[in-house]
Amino acid sequence: MIQIDIDTAQLVPSLGAIELTQKEINAVAHRAHQRTAKAVQRHVLKVLSKELETKNTKAMRRRIVLKRRDGKFSLFVGLNDLPVSSLKGRMKQVSNGVVFRSQRFEKAFIAKMPSGKKSAWRRRNKNRNSLVEVKMPIQRDADAAIRRQIYDDIVELFRHHFETDIKGRMAKKAAKL
Repeated sequence: MIQIDIDTAQLVPSLGAIELTQKEINAVAHRAHQRTAKAVQRHVLKVLSKELETKNTKAMRRRIVLKRRDGKFSLFVGLNDLPVSSLKGRMKQVSNGVVFRSQRFEKAFIAKMPSGKKSAWRRRNKNRNSLVEVKMPIQRDADAAIRRQIYDDIVELFRHHFETDIKGRMAKKAAKL
């Protein structure tokens, strides 16, 4: 979970936005938080899709949840194992299982289901229809990617959105006068 709390009181005096009211500054901060949160969400989706080499972003989009409350936002990223069918790569059948991205899955086999989905499957028990799709762990790789690429840019991104909105509101006020 990524939690972000940015203090806007330090940014206001440095921008020369003294003629704005407190209500306007709160609105600017709220809008900057909203825009920053959505940008971080998009960036996390892009980074994880590229890093984990998913076939499409749909598998990762469902796992990223954005929560906003009281000027703070948190981004929850579900890092449960992903089915091998949603990842890029070639599966290879070997004598006692399947190899995918240099990881071996014992007692698994490759099959194409009636829906057209080709993946590695494993039986839960002796029953013919008790198939479960083989899943690949992604938590370690995803954590490393998020730490490496996300945390550094968040405050600077918020500052950019905050400054842009303040400049726009000040220009609008100047045009009215």
